[in-house]
Amino acid sequence: MAVGDAAGAAGLKTYADSLLVTDMDVALNQRGDDIAADRTRLTALEKAAIKTPKFAVTRSTNGQNIAHATWTQLTAGAWASPTKNVGGFTWSGGVLTIPRAGVYQVLLHAMYRSNDFAKAEAEVTRNSTSVDTTATIAADAWGGDRPTTGYSINTAVNAQRLLVPLNAGDLLRCYTMQENVDSNTVTLGHWAFDLTFDVVWVDEL
Repeated sequence: MAVGDAAGAAGLKTYADSLLVTDMDVALNQRGDDIAADRTRLTALEKAAIKTPKFAVTRSTNGQNIAHATWTQLTAGAWASPTKNVGGFTWSGGVLTIPRAGVYQVLLHAMYRSNDFAKAEAEVTRNSTSVDTTATIAADAWGGDRPTTGYSINTAVNAQRLLVPLNAGDLLRCYTMQENVDSNTVTLGHWAFDLTFDVVWVDEL
């Protein structure tokens, strides 16, 4: 391949052997413009691929108690230290602050184990301490045939959205509730994977 063939194939301006010395400034400035355009594209790609906001957290050792038929916010004690936190998130008391405007994946998984459950729900809210409103950005509910006392049922709810528009400074909160035949307060899950919360930046708004 001759010198300049790759540039021509990429759509860049090329120059013939007859180029005058007085035209060298034009050629060099053209190359500078080409490099500047490439750097602009590279900056955009780096922003989308490197250090994009990613957050993941799982259940703490003790988890959190959830009363019968009562919506409960999952606060600091429910969660272990985040397994991933890059891109500027603030995580405090179970409240996640979004660092950068964009479209995000939001996933909350809650697993209830070994009780006579009849219902379970989970929601993620934005800038609100109330559930079942327009501030809810992800939700899931499960309801089975009402069991008899003494049944041992495992059930999970997954409040998830693959593309949620969020603004910098938005506050995300996680909520869950359960109902069981004996009206027991139960501990949410047993294992780290029984309670997870993941938020990942996907694209610009």
